[in-house]
Amino acid sequence: MKSKKRIKVAEVIDHSFLGGGQRHILSLASRINKDVFDLLVCSSPGGPLVAQLKEAGVAHHGVFIRKKNPRRSYRELKTFFSQEEFDIVHTHGGVAGLAGRWAAYQAGVPVIIHTLHGIHYLHYRNPVLKWLMVWQERLMSRWTDNIICVSFADARLVSRYRLAERSKIVVIRNGLEWPSRVLLSPEMKREKKIKVAQLLGVDPDFYFVGTVARLHRQKGLIYFFRSFPEVKRKINQVVFLVIGGGPLERKFSRYLRQKRWEKRIFLLGERRDVADFYPVFDLFVLPSLWEGLPLALLEAAQWELPVVATDIDGCREVITSGKTGLLVAPGKVKALAEAIIWVREHPAEAQLWGQALAHEVSQRFTLREMVTQLEELYLSLVRKN
Repeated sequence: MKSKKRIKVAEVIDHSFLGGGQRHILSLASRINKDVFDLLVCSSPGGPLVAQLKEAGVAHHGVFIRKKNPRRSYRELKTFFSQEEFDIVHTHGGVAGLAGRWAAYQAGVPVIIHTLHGIHYLHYRNPVLKWLMVWQERLMSRWTDNIICVSFADARLVSRYRLAERSKIVVIRNGLEWPSRVLLSPEMKREKKIKVAQLLGVDPDFYFVGTVARLHRQKGLIYFFRSFPEVKRKINQVVFLVIGGGPLERKFSRYLRQKRWEKRIFLLGERRDVADFYPVFDLFVLPSLWEGLPLALLEAAQWELPVVATDIDGCREVITSGKTGLLVAPGKVKALAEAIIWVREHPAEAQLWGQALAHEVSQRFTLREMVTQLEELYLSLVRKN
């Protein structure tokens, strides 16, 4: 490879909504050394990811990566990879990982990498489908140079289920940019709460419990909703805010209408102004059933928010229960409600936990470290080839 030639990299993911994997790619694409790497993102056309990539000046190629029709996706990707002659194809998530890696291998791409943003198929209810996916991953890992896990817990699962050789497993945890800035003053927080309260038609003195999550079974939002009656009995002036879209949006909307909770539990959909909502929250809740390493927890920490999350692997790598937040058993409505109520009734402790979480996360989960590790991995693999 000529020294002046930039390394061509394709980051491949299926959808273009702004989930954790998409935000991970957006951060990487925006920060990677453009003197060394010529990076392009490949995903479905349209959507907020594509719009933000355009704003950041990052190249994008639109292709529908279909779960139900992987052969067509494979053919389209193979043609594209062959034409562009990428040095590296880096896939993200199960659907893109299947079609994208096989296409890259068949197109003769020298380096193939795959990132697991949580290993979702291990939680499939259908055991046949679960083990089919395990078998597929074992097969695909043969043509994969490295499997990246975003948490040490996921790396242990990859080893336990023999999804890849141990020598191929790399842990590169998610990270955020931590700019030096003045923390939000109480006056500014009040102004933001008034603005959002007017939008929702509620009193700004209400206790705002919020989450940022895909409307998907993984996120355990149904347990969050079911905790509302118990929470309201203790905290009369309370609202739940949910930011995010997903496959369960219509089902959840119908459920909330049936319960007549739609004026207290607000589904705000997928939004580009998520950063305007975090400072409005009085408490951040993440009721997930499983996670890789949730970016939403890191984002909540940026605002020094008190956090209640579920006691699962991905959350345990961020939260120390009783020191930087509260962890409760997943799927337990009463425990979740009691934790929310406890935080509301102990504001001093909650504030200290939020501050401690921000300090700890800012030291351990930085965007600079994440991008540097990925750059070093890319360079080392290209040199080997």
